[in-house]
Amino acid sequence: VGGTSQFNYTSTCYSRIAKNSSWYFDVGTTFSYGPSNVDDRDLIKMTDETSMLYFNEATLKSTTTGLRLTNGTVIFDGTGESIISGATIFYDFTCTTPNKTLKFEAGKTQTVKGNLHIEGTEGNLIVLRSTTTGQQFTNR
Repeated sequence: VGGTSQFNYTSTCYSRIAKNSSWYFDVGTTFSYGPSNVDDRDLIKMTDETSMLYFNEATLKSTTTGLRLTNGTVIFDGTGESIISGATIFYDFTCTTPNKTLKFEAGKTQTVKGNLHIEGTEGNLIVLRSTTTGQQFTNR
C-alpha cells in the first residue's frame, strides 16, 4: 500500500500473511486496524517467523480493539518517522534504520512477546518518542 492513503481493516474475518511473505506499507500510508467486534484483536495471522508487516515511514494504528500479533516480525524502516498508535502486542519488533524516529501514542502500552531489535549507529540513534510532549507511553 503506498501514497498518502489509509487502509482500514474493519473485517471480522482472518487475514493471513504467508510464509516468506510481507504486507508492505510505504511512505505516508496508514494501516488502521479496527474490527467491528472489539474482542477481535488477532485477525491478522502471520504463518511463521518469516511473515512480515513492513512499515516504511508509515503509521500503524489500532483502535480500541488493540492488535495482537502472535507470530512474525513487524519492521519499521525509512529515515522519516513512523507512528504507532493504540495498544499493540507484537511478536518480533525490528527497527535498525539510523536516524529513525518512532512515535508511540501517549498513555498506551506496546508489548513485545518475542524479540525486540532496535539498533542505530554511533551518532545516528533511533529515537523513541511519545506522540504528546510531557506524556509517557509504555513499552514492555
